[in-house]
Amino acid sequence: MEEKVKRTLILPKILYERLEVKANEMGITVNALILYHIYEIIDDYYDEFRTFLD
Repeated sequence: MEEKVKRTLILPKILYERLEVKANEMGITVNALILYHIYEIIDDYYDEFRTFLD
């Protein structure tokens, strides 16, 4: 039987509230906003070093 593991990112309340305001302005969820920023970090890294996390 496969066990499902739920992973949770714990954020301070004030940070979550700020992310929620920004996400609402963009019309997306907080999770989507976090994933968007992670994508941007990876994309910037790739643009600078032309490699993907060697």
